[in-house]
Amino acid sequence: MPPRIKGSLPSIPGTYKIYGDTEITSGFLRCKVILSSEGEKTYQTATAAIEPDRIKSTTPRPADFDKFWQTKIKEVLTKPLNSELALIPEYSNDSIDVFQVKYQISKKDGHFYGVLCLPKKNEKLPALIRFPGAGVYPSRPEMEMAQQGVITLSVYIHDYPVTLEENFYNELSKSALKEYQYIGIENRNDFYYNRVIAGCVKAVEFIYSLPEFDKERLAVWGSSQGGALSIITASLERRVKRLAAFCPGMCDFTGYLHGRPGAWPDFYNSSANIGKLQKEKVYKNVLPYYDVVNFAEKVKVPGFYSWGFNDQTTPPTAIYAAYNGIKAPKEVFTIPQGEHKIYPEQIEKLNKWILSYFNLVHE
Repeated sequence: MPPRIKGSLPSIPGTYKIYGDTEITSGFLRCKVILSSEGEKTYQTATAAIEPDRIKSTTPRPADFDKFWQTKIKEVLTKPLNSELALIPEYSNDSIDVFQVKYQISKKDGHFYGVLCLPKKNEKLPALIRFPGAGVYPSRPEMEMAQQGVITLSVYIHDYPVTLEENFYNELSKSALKEYQYIGIENRNDFYYNRVIAGCVKAVEFIYSLPEFDKERLAVWGSSQGGALSIITASLERRVKRLAAFCPGMCDFTGYLHGRPGAWPDFYNSSANIGKLQKEKVYKNVLPYYDVVNFAEKVKVPGFYSWGFNDQTTPPTAIYAAYNGIKAPKEVFTIPQGEHKIYPEQIEKLNKWILSYFNLVHE
């Protein structure tokens, strides 16, 4: 978003006041200061919240939203998983077997891959699914939770194995999956996230196929893109019992059309090869079916949510537009100075929250 006020201050000792926009009734006001000294620039950012609990979504909910997703999910859940497990010896140890997972979404949508950690215990175990942030690099095992006796599945949303050489993924990010977040954006059925969301729901089906799973205690979590997929999956798949989402993306896409930021991916200002008129059609006919705000209001399970006020990738204004629509029990941990990354205190609180639900002692 372009700055509403821009100016400069003298670089002499003292205290200065910068007056912000007085027209904001609910939202966030960010001040970015750039200090230039001897050819080097230092940046500092501070963001103030103004009645964020009153922020409402700008994205309309299509009349056939529920029918659209019910049809899609029913279609893929009737298809076989055809799952395959391959041991990954370099990750496995005496107490945990680690596998590459491959399962089919549908013939049309292809496969998901992932990394499964299976604790070696003679008892039924709870499970945690982690959905990935944006990118092409493969998922890694969630060993910390597995060591606590939790089955963990780190999902990889692309139809490629997770055990190949790093160079393979480097090339993939420049070719077949370059800017994958815009692939098929012109049509709601062809959009890349159509298969991604279906594959995330199918991940729940995979967990339920494991004989080691206790069929009761299942949680999902993720950050950024993964935070969005966590909310979406919990909304669509009632077998999910808890969800956690850090700085979720894909919230309130149409904020940009109303003078405020929407979350990643920034479609309206993106480099996607579609003109302005086509982008307006996309905002009207495609994105509302994928906006987290329209899934959030359907969430029924308790959730733990966390984000930073200085996040410029998934801005807090857009996140609150979704968060405020959640009617289920919810806990929030905000970091006023936080940017778009995961902080140790977030992970500590998350692990305690999940392990408490699983009735496991955090060691």
